[in-house]
Amino acid sequence: MRFADNNCVLDIENTTDPEALRAVSRLLDAEVRRLQRRLKETTGILAKLREDNSEAVQKHLELLDEELKKRHEHAYSSGSERRPRDAADKPQPDKKPPSKKGSARTPQPALPLEHVTMELDAADCGCPCCGGELKIWPGKEDVSEVVDVVETRYVLKTQSLSKYRCKCGHIETALGLPRLTPRWRYTVDFGIHVVLARYCDLIPLDRLRKIMARSGLNITSQTLWDQVRMIANLLCPAKDRLLKLIQQGDVLIADETRWPLLGARAGDESHRTHNWCMWAAVGREGVVYEIQDSRSNEAGAKLLGDFKGVVLADGYVVYRSLAKRRGGFVLAHDWVHVRRKFLAAETTDPKLAAPFMEDIGKLFLIEREIATATTGLPEAEALDLCRKIRLERSRPIVALIGRRAAEIRALKDSLIAQALTYLETCWEGLQVYLTNPSVPITSNSDEAALRSPVVGRKISLGSRSEDGIEAIGILHTLVESAQRCDIAPAIYLKRAISAALVGDVIPLPHELV
Repeated sequence: MRFADNNCVLDIENTTDPEALRAVSRLLDAEVRRLQRRLKETTGILAKLREDNSEAVQKHLELLDEELKKRHEHAYSSGSERRPRDAADKPQPDKKPPSKKGSARTPQPALPLEHVTMELDAADCGCPCCGGELKIWPGKEDVSEVVDVVETRYVLKTQSLSKYRCKCGHIETALGLPRLTPRWRYTVDFGIHVVLARYCDLIPLDRLRKIMARSGLNITSQTLWDQVRMIANLLCPAKDRLLKLIQQGDVLIADETRWPLLGARAGDESHRTHNWCMWAAVGREGVVYEIQDSRSNEAGAKLLGDFKGVVLADGYVVYRSLAKRRGGFVLAHDWVHVRRKFLAAETTDPKLAAPFMEDIGKLFLIEREIATATTGLPEAEALDLCRKIRLERSRPIVALIGRRAAEIRALKDSLIAQALTYLETCWEGLQVYLTNPSVPITSNSDEAALRSPVVGRKISLGSRSEDGIEAIGILHTLVESAQRCDIAPAIYLKRAISAALVGDVIPLPHELV
C-alpha cells in the first residue's frame, strides 16, 4: 500500500519508520471518521428520498452510530480472555508481616543429597585474639542446606570389548555401551539428551550445538538432527499404536493449528513455504499429533479414523462436515469457545453479552463443584453423580441461555451477532455434555497439549522438510503423553528405545504406570 502525504509517497508495507507509521495511523483514523459521518448523512438522505418511517430510520442510525463507536474502541484496545475488574472487585493481597528468616525454602525431594564438611585452612587456624591455635570443637558445628550446580559434562570414552572363547572355537564379545546403530559414535543416552532438549526444553538444534560447544563438544547441527531422526524412526510404531487406541476410546478431544513447511520441495516450484496443519487428538491414553498438508475433510478423517464415540471440538466446519458425511460419532462442542465470542462482544455490547458471560461462568463453577464432589469415588459412581448434578443444575442454565439468545436482535456483522451465530451453530453439540458425564465442558486439555509444539514452532518458525514434520509428530506425541502419565520422558524414552532395539513391542507411556 502506498500513502501520499505532503506531496510525498510513502510505501507503508516496506517502511520501518515508527514516526511515519504513527502519522499514517492518525491520518487513516481521521479518514475513517470522515467516512463514518458521510455514511450517516447518506443513509439519512436516502431514507428521506424513500419516505421511510422516520422513527425506524432514526433508530437504525442510532444503532449504526453506537456500533461504529464500539468498533473503533475495540480496534484500538488490547484483547484478552480475562474480563476487566473494577477496583472494588479486585482481590486484595493479604498483608503479612515480612518474615525475619527470608523466603520459605522449597522442598527438594528429587535432588541427591551430599554431605560436605567445611574446615578452616591451616593459615586461618590462628586465634585472632591471643594468637593461639584454633582446634576443632567436637560436636559443635553449624548445619545448613545449599543448592549447588554440576554442569552437564560430555565425555569421550574409549571402550575395550573383551573377547571370550571356548575350547570348541566359539568366540563371544562383550557388549559395548548401547548405541542406536552398531557403528554409531554416540550412545542412546546422548540421543535421548538431544531429543529432550529439542522437544521438552524446545531448544533449536543450532542453539543446542552452541551450548554443547561451551562444554567442549564439537558437533554439527546435522549430527544432532541425525540423532532425532533415528530415534523418531525407531519409535514410529508406538505413535501409530497410540493413535489406534485413542480412536477406539469413548471420548476424543480434537483441535488443530497451522504448521509452516519452509522452503521448496526439490523439483516442485509450486511448493513454496506452505502452511501445513498440526492436528491433535487427546484421549485417556495420551495425545497424538498428526501434521498434514491441509485442514481439509480428508486430513480430519485421517485423525479420527473409525472413531465411534464423542468428538469434542470447536466450531470448525470440518468436524461438522465429517459428522454429517461419515457419521459414526457424536459431535460435541465446548463452552470455552462460546465464552470467547461473548467476551469479545462484551467490549462493544456489555448489556447484551454480560448475562451470557455470567451464565457460562455458573456452568464452569458447577463443574468445579462436581470435580470436588467426585474426588475419591469409584469411576462408575463418579459418572452417575456427575450426570445427576449436570441435569439438575446445569441443564436449566443452558436452556436459559438458549431462550435469551433467541430473543436478541442484533445489528448484522456486529460482535454480539457473531457470538449469537456461533452459539446457534454449535447449539446441539453444546448440550451433549449434559447427558454424557464422560464429556468435559471444555477442550482445554487439547489446547494445553498444543501449547508446547506451538511454542517450539514459534522458536524455529516451522519445519524445513517433511522428515522434520514426521519426527515432530512422533516425538512430541511420546514426550507429551509421558508427561501426561506423570512419567519422566527420559525414563520412558530409555525403555521404549531399549525395546525397539531388540525387536520387542514398544511400550506406551500409560502402560508403564
